[in-house]
Amino acid sequence: MRKTGALLMLLAASASAQRTSTLGQVEPEISYEVAVGGNSSLIGSGYGAQTGALRALSVSQRRAITGPMDLWIDAWVIQRRPSGEFGYANSRFRSGRLQRLESSWVLSGVVAGGLPIHFPLDLVLDPRIGLGVAPVAYGHWVDLPGASGSSSPGASSTFSQAIVLTAGVSLRWHHIIVEQHFVQVTGADAAVGNGENAPLMVGWRF
Repeated sequence: MRKTGALLMLLAASASAQRTSTLGQVEPEISYEVAVGGNSSLIGSGYGAQTGALRALSVSQRRAITGPMDLWIDAWVIQRRPSGEFGYANSRFRSGRLQRLESSWVLSGVVAGGLPIHFPLDLVLDPRIGLGVAPVAYGHWVDLPGASGSSSPGASSTFSQAIVLTAGVSLRWHHIIVEQHFVQVTGADAAVGNGENAPLMVGWRF
């Protein structure tokens, strides 16, 4: 009887250890993340009819708060360089001249909330949504001589500020992260032409 009881206790302890081992490592109260990315192969150019190259950098601090959610403080830098295609997403009339966007930059700060979902093998799925501001939204525009009737095209630069809405989801394994984000820059169309961005990011959590 004693042997049977000892065996049952050993099996229970073994099962408990196995269940605990699948919960993953304990999250620190504060952690950081750095990620870089570009055009998303998952979204393509359909989101906002945006075309051309996209480069993005995000630096984030995550803070554990009471309850299941995490608080994120994100800094985003996004550069867009539209292709040679001419369309509403990268064109404007300014001072009687038709212009095309050559490149744009957006620097923003965002406060977001995340809801991490833990899976076995230390996999974490983390949906996130946030709101912030872009103190700097910059666009460099060039004239189209054929459309404006001038043979001497010029260029101009526009600065603006904007509200930024973000939504995304990340998949993390240990320190490695893959993320798909949507970054909507609202109120800076005069500078960036179209504020809809969907970067696919790869990052490191530490």
